[in-house]
Amino acid sequence: MTLKGRDVYYKLMVWLDQAGCKNIQPKLVEEYALSYARWRQAEKLISKHGLLAPHPTTGVPMTSPLVSVSQGYYKQMHAAWYAIWDVLKTTAKPAAEQDDMEMLLAEIG
Repeated sequence: MTLKGRDVYYKLMVWLDQAGCKNIQPKLVEEYALSYARWRQAEKLISKHGLLAPHPTTGVPMTSPLVSVSQGYYKQMHAAWYAIWDVLKTTAKPAAEQDDMEMLLAEIG
């Protein structure tokens, strides 16, 4: 499974540059890209293996540990995105007031 963190990082940096946001901290964009790539990987594994897993000692069905991993990366991803969006809104004028994250990620695939 190929992670898309590098692609997300570069596409987002280009997008921010085109939007006129020159003073974004690369570390913030890196945090977002890494969280996105890990969240996506966890979601793919959940889709492949399912939401339930057998308990290690009793074998009783339980929620897969991947669900909490996915939720954790999802929260990190969104916190980083809103920090980036806040910098963008205060230093440059975005083309629209809408959240363009979905459009950007659709390009990355």
